[in-house]
Amino acid sequence: MIKKKSKHDLIAESSPYSALLEKAQEHFNKSEHAKAEQLANEILSLADGNGNGDDTLTPGDKALALCILGSCCVTTARYDESLRHFNAACAIAEAASEKGLQARALNGIASVHFQRGDFASSLLICEQALANADPAHNTKEAVRTLNSMGSVYNALGDYTRALDSHTRSLVLAETLDDRWTEATILTNIGHAHSNLGDYPRALDDYGRALILYEESGDTPSSAKTLDGMGGVYATLSDYPRALDCLMRALAIAEKSGDKELRAQTLGNIGNVHLILQDYPRTMDYLARALELDEEIGSKAGIAIVLGNMGTATMNHGDYILALEYLTKALDLSLEIGARRPAGYWMESIAHTQHMLGNLDAAYHGFLDVLHHRYNVLESKEGIANTLINLSEVLIDWKRPEEALDRLQEALIVADELGVKEQTSHAHSEMSRAYAMMGNMAQAYEHLTKYHAIEKEIFTEESKKRVDIFNMRVAISEIEHGVEVQKLRIEHMEHDLANSAIHLAAQTDLLDHFRLDLSQIFREIEEPIAAMKRIKEKLKALPCQQIDWPKFEGQFNEVHPEFKTKLAQKYPELTQMEQRIAAMVRMDLKSSDIARLFCITERAVEFHRLNLRKKLGLKAGEMLPKFLSAL
Repeated sequence: MIKKKSKHDLIAESSPYSALLEKAQEHFNKSEHAKAEQLANEILSLADGNGNGDDTLTPGDKALALCILGSCCVTTARYDESLRHFNAACAIAEAASEKGLQARALNGIASVHFQRGDFASSLLICEQALANADPAHNTKEAVRTLNSMGSVYNALGDYTRALDSHTRSLVLAETLDDRWTEATILTNIGHAHSNLGDYPRALDDYGRALILYEESGDTPSSAKTLDGMGGVYATLSDYPRALDCLMRALAIAEKSGDKELRAQTLGNIGNVHLILQDYPRTMDYLARALELDEEIGSKAGIAIVLGNMGTATMNHGDYILALEYLTKALDLSLEIGARRPAGYWMESIAHTQHMLGNLDAAYHGFLDVLHHRYNVLESKEGIANTLINLSEVLIDWKRPEEALDRLQEALIVADELGVKEQTSHAHSEMSRAYAMMGNMAQAYEHLTKYHAIEKEIFTEESKKRVDIFNMRVAISEIEHGVEVQKLRIEHMEHDLANSAIHLAAQTDLLDHFRLDLSQIFREIEEPIAAMKRIKEKLKALPCQQIDWPKFEGQFNEVHPEFKTKLAQKYPELTQMEQRIAAMVRMDLKSSDIARLFCITERAVEFHRLNLRKKLGLKAGEMLPKFLSAL
């Protein structure tokens, strides 16, 4: 049995920097990348600034701080800077025989190659990292390495190996009792199941991941899970639900500043509109995704977006522009070793050449696609469609006998897979080929079969077209609703802030009045003069009473679930502690809260301390951040 490690088993307990490094790592895990980077830099600068021979910063400390810096740089696409940090960490860890840290640094280097689309190099470095990460002693790094390898296999289209690597990673992660890591791996397992066509299991994986992210208090990371769920729902033709997931993912990505995820989600939203044949919206979302991918230098992202733009443009009838997009997408996909997408772009290029009347280019293009699918991907996916497209070229090229051979192959594959549309299409082209050869009896037979299948498809297709129209209407309403809700929340938050300021001002005035009144009574000599001064002070007071119920009503409207969740999870909180929790949730300072409740700042700090104890917060965990996650 594998020995269970501590949460931060790479940080030496004897090091005076261990607490700071642990805090920096926690910031990174919670997607607080700027804070993590700042703290890691401070640790390195403090050590470098000793100037008195103090060597309390161990090689392990320095390597870990550099790894955290490198990881922060990856999230903001500063890949060259990231590689410098990881290479330095790797050299330090290797010299100090810190195999776990060396594995972590190698994982970081692999992640940079992965982000740049160099999957072969990424896989090679992951294998080196795994050799250093002994599961019995460096469990966390073994988990990280196996998970990274799974992501590379997934990008290369080797989904069986991807699932195997991720599953091994999850088994190890469960021994660490780290909800965030388990959620991340489950999301990747969901991607693998989705690519393998096992959509119910993929949705189950994503659902479990969302629960674990909620338990870990990390909302930003859940965006990747929502993006994956959106892709599955789109595949299942549940477009409103797909768009709902994708819009939620996009909102989180925009808030967290994750450009890579934002680009990916924008591209997926564009693909939903592509399916719904909404060309303007498709190109708008894809163009926004392309701009971000180019900004961060993601070759894999650029290739996918360009390919989808080519497909959309081809469907719109602009074949020259489509060919330009698709050729760039194919070149990039082949460069980075993305085999499955390369097959799509090859087929689309061949089809575009056919539409342009370039029969020779189209013929050889479809032959290349067949070779790619049979021998490179070793899959029957799309084979029937490619064979039919090839036969169409042969018929237009006046070579009907060859076309019939290809169509017979297509029928076998289509019947085997149970794809009615391709079976129907094959019979239609066979009728055309026989007619060209003068065999009208066979032409009529296949035409009859074509119409019989088309009659079955027609009812299904008519319903699908009605569904697509209704979905487009529903999606428009969702998008409009998202924008309206966003503006409404911004307006309510503005009103809530104004109310808080107004309340603070009123309590401030009352506080000053109380002090002034006490001073007047201490100095009272002439009753008439004293009454006159009191009347003057009363005129300065606000004419309306402090409306606490109204303020709490506004707060509950902006944050509808906060009070309920707080009461359910922590029923031992007093009413005063609940009210102060709401004020802290708004990021109000202790001095402002003190004025609102007419108590001292010390009393507020006492209540905040009680809140931390009752909420079970550890040292370094921020109360406002914790309350914001409820």
